[in-house]
Amino acid sequence: MTHTSPFGRRVSRYRRSHRYLLAAGLALGAGPVLGQQLSYYAGNVQNLAATYQDLTTTGTVITTANLDDANSAPQAIGFNFAFAGTATPFTTFVLNTNGFLRLGSGAPSSPALVLDYAQNTTVPSGPLTSTDARDSNILAPFATDLQAATGGGTEYRVATTGTAPNRVCTIQWKNVRDKPRAVSASNATLLGTQYESFSFQVKLYETSGQIDFVYGPGTAGSGPDAFRAVAVGIKGPGQPSGTLLMPNKASTTPWASALFYTRAVPVAVPFNVRSGVLPDPGRTYRFRASAAQDAAVRAVYTLGQLPGGTAHVVRANIYNAGTQALFNWPVQLSVSGANTFSASQLIDGLPAGRDTTLSFTAYVAAPAPGTNTITVTVPADAFPHSDRATETQTLTAGTLSYFPPLAGSGLTPSFYGFDTRAGITAVKYPNARATVLTAVTDFVPMASNSTGQVIYGVALTPGGTLLGFTPDYVVKAADLGTVVTLPFTTPVPLAAADFLVGIAQRASTVAHYPVGLLGEDPVRTGAFYDRGDLLKGAFADVAPRDFGIFGIGAVLAAPVTSTAAAAPAAGFFLAPNPTAAATWLTFAAPLPTAQPVLVLDALGRAVRQQVAPARASRLLLEVAGLPAGLYRVRVGTATGQLAIY
Repeated sequence: MTHTSPFGRRVSRYRRSHRYLLAAGLALGAGPVLGQQLSYYAGNVQNLAATYQDLTTTGTVITTANLDDANSAPQAIGFNFAFAGTATPFTTFVLNTNGFLRLGSGAPSSPALVLDYAQNTTVPSGPLTSTDARDSNILAPFATDLQAATGGGTEYRVATTGTAPNRVCTIQWKNVRDKPRAVSASNATLLGTQYESFSFQVKLYETSGQIDFVYGPGTAGSGPDAFRAVAVGIKGPGQPSGTLLMPNKASTTPWASALFYTRAVPVAVPFNVRSGVLPDPGRTYRFRASAAQDAAVRAVYTLGQLPGGTAHVVRANIYNAGTQALFNWPVQLSVSGANTFSASQLIDGLPAGRDTTLSFTAYVAAPAPGTNTITVTVPADAFPHSDRATETQTLTAGTLSYFPPLAGSGLTPSFYGFDTRAGITAVKYPNARATVLTAVTDFVPMASNSTGQVIYGVALTPGGTLLGFTPDYVVKAADLGTVVTLPFTTPVPLAAADFLVGIAQRASTVAHYPVGLLGEDPVRTGAFYDRGDLLKGAFADVAPRDFGIFGIGAVLAAPVTSTAAAAPAAGFFLAPNPTAAATWLTFAAPLPTAQPVLVLDALGRAVRQQVAPARASRLLLEVAGLPAGLYRVRVGTATGQLAIY
């Protein structure tokens, strides 16, 4: 199968990688983000540097039968704690000595509910992925096979502090260590202790429902230094999809860099530690309960590089992270820079825990060179950090790419490919006019292992029919971390239709991954594909496997016609005129080709753009948000006056 590395996957607010390689001691990604039954959203989790305060003698010692594998008796929280949207709040919990607790008076299914192995875990295994009904409503700050630290002083304690309605219940595991355990089912070697004399806490907040995992001081264990899987996260009632919220961290990654995901049952535990990477004391993972209304802009789908003069449709993925459905919820697109453009859409009836992808009215890219900032926003709510997302777009002479220019971006792509097997990695681009394809570009990742390996570019129809291919290219060491251009010997004519460009690799004795990869969450559909055969077969969309964005571009033969060049006159009239929000633009005759429609202010600046498709006889021109005044509407060389009040 195809393969990718975790290093340098793109990380923006909701564009995060979670494909990690377990065999290398890294966390392994899991299923897609699905509709939540848990009233905590991954995008609202905070990873904070704070202070660890030992309870010392505050509160009450929690007694257990032993310090290895034991459940406590039910312990009082001290107030009603609302969790996961449950109808009845919890007043008690049961502590397990292996680094987790269960809310409620019922004990977990086993005192020894731990991961089966230190590394190569199986699922279900441990408290978070167990399918036993008794293993629900779990809070796991550090769930692995734990025992008393060698130096002693091991204790479990609970304390409720503060005054109603702002009390905090703190549950503490003090001076514990991970117990040596078999590496995997196929390797009985005991993995030595990674964390010696480690302390950590769970904090429950009255009224807000907030949960903190707070990590204290620890010392490195006797090891030797190696990765160990640990179950960290929160689990709601039952085991349906979407009830787990878990961080993802490779063993060599600092605790401060952990990323969070709501997920279905994972195929492995995605949080790994090792003795050489201890948490900074006070490191806090804060799970903030969802608000009633909370729309999150998870992703903006655009092109990182777009030929000037090209009509382009921006899409955005919006997630309802709140507890109530969203009705008549506006979503605004703003394009600034080389272009000045805005458009809006309404979300009507999006249930809690669900997402939707919206398409905005097309705009026509300004002449190259230039840069656009593309921003999608929703109205301010309880969690403003997720109310906007921004992408940068570079306008080019003829290059299409989902990758933005990487220089100065701070992005370091990972890699993708077919290891030793033959296959084609491809992307699909829209194409509204007949043109000519002259080359395929490929970002060759640094860690691709591709030096000395042969690749070539291909052009295909979406159905997989080969249109052309470039000569073989042997990847050089100097190509790593750069974009290589693979020209066609004979340029490939393209019809006015979608097309694929790809990077092909033949079977090889060397496993290599020649295509750059940036993360996207959720990955857009209908853009990124692969096929495990060089000559035949259908291409598979990789979005369900959570892969994308591929660093494969297309170079067109000539710059796309600039918007400054007037198209043929297209007679029209506007009604209603004047208007406050929109007007119908009716053409004297159906348009022979697609044409840009520009709204110009008194200074002749384009303040609104839309695209009238070929054969259109009418177009609804949206002008909401423009200041009152007189404007000119231009289609080709024809213009008309529009009054906005």
